Amino acid sequence: LDRPHRLIAGGVHDRQRGLAEPSAQLGPDHRRRALLHHLLVAALDRALALEEVDQVAVRVADDLELDMARFDEDGFIWLVDRKKDMIVSGGENIYPKEVEEVLYRHPAVCEAAVIGIPDEYWVERVHALVVLNPGQQATEDEIIKFCRSQIAHYKAPKGVDFVSTLPKSAQGKILKRKLREKYWEGGKA
Repeated sequence: LDRPHRLIAGGVHDRQRGLAEPSAQLGPDHRRRALLHHLLVAALDRALALEEVDQVAVRVADDLELDMARFDEDGFIWLVDRKKDMIVSGGENIYPKEVEEVLYRHPAVCEAAVIGIPDEYWVERVHALVVLNPGQQATEDEIIKFCRSQIAHYKAPKGVDFVSTLPKSAQGKILKRKLREKYWEGGKA
């Protein structure tokens, strides 16, 4: 997620028309195919067997449905966040990763996770779960003010829960689904 991946020659080559189309002009399906092609070429460069390439293709196709990405003017793709984690509040898309990056800048924060929780007016609101560094203290108001000083107010958490640990997978990834269960009854979790 921290570095971009380059599309082949900044676009997709149309073999029938003999044209290369810039990635910025491609629709989501073309971009998906271009990225898939790029990743398959990389897999072939590593001399994978055909069965392994098929497995990579299936995994990549599945992952592309879950990831939010953007293309820059140089044809690089930047993975922004997981689609299922995106918060929609008052019609605005908020990417938890962006808010989490701000939370990690606070000196008292050891770990943080940002989720959307139900809100009667905004549909969802930004909520942070924070593990503090040993011996550190912070208040909910302090964390919210800190975030508002770094990012747009609508992106800042409206609430903060301080927890001792965050649930994680065997690979150490924070399980946001588990965090959402407490707030969503039969909904988004």
